[in-house]
Amino acid sequence: MLGNLKIDAVPAYDNVEAASLRESLGSGSRPIFIAGSVCEGEETMVVDTIIRAASHIKGLYSIIAPRHPDRSEYIAKIAAGLDIKWGVRSKGAKDVDLLIIDTMGELFNLYGISNAAFVGGSLVDHGGQNILEPVAWGVPTIHGPHMDNFTWALDALKGNTFLVRDAREFAETTIKILKGLDGSREKGKKALDALMGEKGVTNRYIQALEPLLLNKADC
Repeated sequence: MLGNLKIDAVPAYDNVEAASLRESLGSGSRPIFIAGSVCEGEETMVVDTIIRAASHIKGLYSIIAPRHPDRSEYIAKIAAGLDIKWGVRSKGAKDVDLLIIDTMGELFNLYGISNAAFVGGSLVDHGGQNILEPVAWGVPTIHGPHMDNFTWALDALKGNTFLVRDAREFAETTIKILKGLDGSREKGKKALDALMGEKGVTNRYIQALEPLLLNKADC
């Protein structure tokens, strides 16, 4: 076992593309929090965290990207009952405090423009989602305790993520990260460094297999 090949599949970040995305959202220089791959059962906790964080972080711009785009309608119903300006990505929402993503293919770059990220499927028992995407940008990354499908990713990051076990811890941790407390930015960088140190898995397998294949051919 020489590592998980999925580590090499994490895309390289593109700062130019991320800057273009930020401009298209009209978020300016506002601090950004994103909750990505949010699963059913997590939506209310995510929205509650956003509301609490917004009361502590001036000008906070929040993004929710559900794991399944059809859940965006449910999230919109929650937002409609709150005192927050919200909009939906496909409708070109501007001048909002909460953007709900109902499109596909943007999540990786959305992580890249954020100051703090939560990766869903982890506060409920869904096995987690890919925490390496926000980490690849050096973004401090939060997840819940249910990461059974991504224990290999946690091992690769050597403990440099933020584990939260309930809604209270989730909100408190998000606020601390957005305020730059508890060395959160440094921890995000350490996670990125750990990820980069694990890269090259594909080459390691090739190097291990090549002598065996050559010996087989000689026979």
